[in-house]
Amino acid sequence: GGPSARARVALRSVGRCAQETVRRVTRHDGMSCQWYLRKYAIWSRQGHVMTEHNFERLKEHILPLSNATDWSNAKNEWRLVGIEVQEDWDSCPCGKEIKELCHLKNQLNGNVTHVGNVCVNRFIGIDTGNLFAGLRRIIDDDSANANEDLIIHAYQFGYIYESEYKFLMQTRRKRILSAKQIEWKRKINRRIVNQTVVRKKASYISE
Repeated sequence: GGPSARARVALRSVGRCAQETVRRVTRHDGMSCQWYLRKYAIWSRQGHVMTEHNFERLKEHILPLSNATDWSNAKNEWRLVGIEVQEDWDSCPCGKEIKELCHLKNQLNGNVTHVGNVCVNRFIGIDTGNLFAGLRRIIDDDSANANEDLIIHAYQFGYIYESEYKFLMQTRRKRILSAKQIEWKRKINRRIVNQTVVRKKASYISE
């Protein structure tokens, strides 16, 4: 059968045990770490346990949505078309629970999907940089300064006008702004959070 509740708790330490070269002296719930590693592999195959950032699961999800049948070519068909921070948990195709979603679109066939920020960087090769840090900052405080990565992303995706892009870049490190500037920044930040398109996207980003 599947793992017990106590076993699931013990499994949280399995990763650390593996990193420590599976110390035989380490025990969880009365069983050796090696025993849990073996059971973890079995339970994962049976679907009882979700592995973190499982590359094979990610490939099994992406490849059928791609034109290419090999991973090295298939991953290059995808482009980032949006990022989102959710309050509720979602899941990446790799099996990891996530709140930070990277929305992807296949440039050849129009298929869409989403993955987590780790998988989009590590496996697909799309760099999200500090996008999520910047996005979380303006979600928490709509008068906060967006970072450079987020400002560039917002301009490329048509969420802000050129004048607003210049304003955000010029004031991104300033702590003191006029009341008028703060109100303008709030208006721009709300549009970025809502991903409201106000101008044509960059030519290399497909609709």
